[in-house]
Amino acid sequence: MADINSILNSSYMIMHSNRTIHFYDLYRGLHRILDKSNKTVGADKFETTKLVLNYNDPVIAFIVDFCLRNPAQVQHEDEQFNEWLQNWIKENSIHSLDRKTLENMCVYGEAFEEGYIKKGSEEPKIRNILNTASYPYYGDDSQLDFFIESFKQYDWNNVEIQYSTMFERDKITPYRALLKEGEPSKLLAVKDEILQLRFGYPIFDYINRSIEGEPVSDLEVLESIINEIEEKLSNVGDVLDYNSSPTLISIGQRVEPTVKAKNTGNNSGRVLNMAQGSDVRYLTWDQNVSAVDWYINTLKSMIYELSLTPKIFFDTANVSNLSGVALTILYSVAIIKSTPKIENFKQGLMKRYGWLKQVYEFKTGRKVDGMPTITITPSIPMNESELISNLTASVDAKLISRELAMTKHPYVTNVQEEQERIQGEEQSDPYGKQFDTEIQKEFEDKK
Repeated sequence: MADINSILNSSYMIMHSNRTIHFYDLYRGLHRILDKSNKTVGADKFETTKLVLNYNDPVIAFIVDFCLRNPAQVQHEDEQFNEWLQNWIKENSIHSLDRKTLENMCVYGEAFEEGYIKKGSEEPKIRNILNTASYPYYGDDSQLDFFIESFKQYDWNNVEIQYSTMFERDKITPYRALLKEGEPSKLLAVKDEILQLRFGYPIFDYINRSIEGEPVSDLEVLESIINEIEEKLSNVGDVLDYNSSPTLISIGQRVEPTVKAKNTGNNSGRVLNMAQGSDVRYLTWDQNVSAVDWYINTLKSMIYELSLTPKIFFDTANVSNLSGVALTILYSVAIIKSTPKIENFKQGLMKRYGWLKQVYEFKTGRKVDGMPTITITPSIPMNESELISNLTASVDAKLISRELAMTKHPYVTNVQEEQERIQGEEQSDPYGKQFDTEIQKEFEDKK
């Protein structure tokens, strides 16, 4: 293994870091338009319009919510392991972790998590690793050969320290370096903190892959369009600003100097003495505004088309009480585009839950066969009243079971828990089943 200092300073890692910082800036609103220089027209100077339109934020928010509004369902055939797994998911708020991991995968094209054992409790934990601190290295098989987490921060004495950790296949090695201005620094291993791995590789990578298998950010296809919209709006804003104080232009020849106006009471004002046929006009903006409006709207439509985002997500003015079929059609492109993204995300989840399975086997001494099944169902808006009516009619006609109807019901998130609640209510409700039975018995006695 090469020295960590030479790895972090290699052209590959520097290029990876620059790419990450670029997408970090895009997502946070540091766009190219902010570098537009101010203008000078004649003797006048004015500040150019710099309007940042961060369409990236709502687009990524839609992708995450569309894919993971319904929490990822993880199940295993082994009942004991499955019970332990469900408790672990609930106690560690894994749904929130999943959403953050998917957000990073969309923004940067890749996301990384670390699995670790919490000291004292010996319980497994998962944390997101900042992409700006992530340095992955992949082998020929497109699998992680090793991973480095590296970042800088100040201690209590205002001394800047670089913290780095190298995750190899058999061990985890922490490194430290004191950073002093004007002096070269070198990361040194903290040998007494080296950790030998017991449960397999604890770094789980999530890759938003292209056809070539390289990480692809969802911001890449939007960057040029957003830059163009911001630039054109800036140019229009500059013209409006400049023409808000129009310049007086004379057309023709002035025959003598400007003189004071006569018969104006206080002798105020000026008169331009011009040759016959001359004229004076204000310089105004003569532009086809509708063409500008069409161009901007066309670019905005391209944002919807190139991302997962249905147009109604941004424009709900014309949305009425749509049927379930109509809503499905509106979201059909999003469904198609989300499929490979969900599959890529599930590959990362399988690495996470594979590691957790090894932790469970080590802690309990039980062998668990097979991997968990992961199900992710995109959230498509629905006409809820229409759906509930159809489910009720199907149950009444004995076409489907009550349990199946509950799995499809928009207000039921956990069928087992809901069935337990219903049973509890039926047992404790004095006017429920028992009341109905007594009425029936009294009716039969009268007969």
